[in-house]
Amino acid sequence: MTLKIYLIHMFELTAAIVIISLSITFLGLMLHRAGVPEHYKLLIFLACFALYSVLVSSAWVVARRVQGMATAMNARFETTEPAVASNTTTTP
Repeated sequence: MTLKIYLIHMFELTAAIVIISLSITFLGLMLHRAGVPEHYKLLIFLACFALYSVLVSSAWVVARRVQGMATAMNARFETTEPAVASNTTTTP
């Protein structure tokens, strides 16, 4: 996969994490107002937390891959060869 695809995937994961964080708050308030029993709210929260944990761990994996690809790209462009060969003469 290319760097662009990894960055798009990272953006999607970040958006999903933010949406889950906001929805947990909204869902908790709605369930409290509706009078849902505490054990149902706890189970829903634990399910959302499990999904959040999976997404965050995926984001770390993608971040490591992006960092590795960026390092490889930088290493490819860094060279120790001189721009002009030393055995050629240049005239001003």
